[in-house]
Amino acid sequence: MPLRGLFYFAELYERYVNSQGYRLTGSTRIPLPFPNYIVFYNGMEWEAEQTELTLSEAFEEQGEDRKPALECRATILNINSGHNRELMEKCRRLEEYAEFIQRIRDNLQKGMRLEGAVERAIEYCLAHGILADILRKGQMEVRNMLLEEYNEKADREYLRKESLEEGIKQGREEGRKEGREEGRKEGREEGRKEGRKEGREEGIALGSFEILAGLVEDGIISMDQAKKRVKERKEEFILWYQKRKKK
Repeated sequence: MPLRGLFYFAELYERYVNSQGYRLTGSTRIPLPFPNYIVFYNGMEWEAEQTELTLSEAFEEQGEDRKPALECRATILNINSGHNRELMEKCRRLEEYAEFIQRIRDNLQKGMRLEGAVERAIEYCLAHGILADILRKGQMEVRNMLLEEYNEKADREYLRKESLEEGIKQGREEGRKEGREEGRKEGREEGRKEGRKEGREEGIALGSFEILAGLVEDGIISMDQAKKRVKERKEEFILWYQKRKKK
């Protein structure tokens, strides 16, 4: 998120400077609007009310005597139902949105398919005055948006499965190459077997990690559920996921 924010602010400031007619080659300091980067979070990974992520956490080769030339801070506010009550009380629309999303999740946990879960949540919200004005005017648009988002998630999962298969294929190829370099038939066969095994394990692990990370970020499963699924590779998954979040 901080890296995304850096690109976002760079684009905004460039537009601002151009719109105000400032010249970067001039000697006068250009006054800039004060930046605030706030992200509303409604996933299932974090339970904290508020979290801060910094761009500098992603920099390699850090040291106490080295200060990065760039920094971007993202303040993540949890807007899931039951979180940040003071904020929700001040912004009723945000609170209603959080409740609407929670209703969909509750329906999914009951075993409903997404389309039915969305329809039931819309019916409940209309009956109880939750986002009622928006849903009455654009019920079909809201429904289609949520269903299209789901289809996009399904597409992303399909791509993750492809990466899993690609990882297995690469492992086999590396195994064959390693086996050929042994020189003798017995060495070649043993090398192939070992290379295939290691490559297959690495490919499966990486592909599984990608799939689980996507499910967590999409709010389909929790981080604890993802850890249980990787079993003995839990620590490896946690380290891999932390590096992924810092990118």
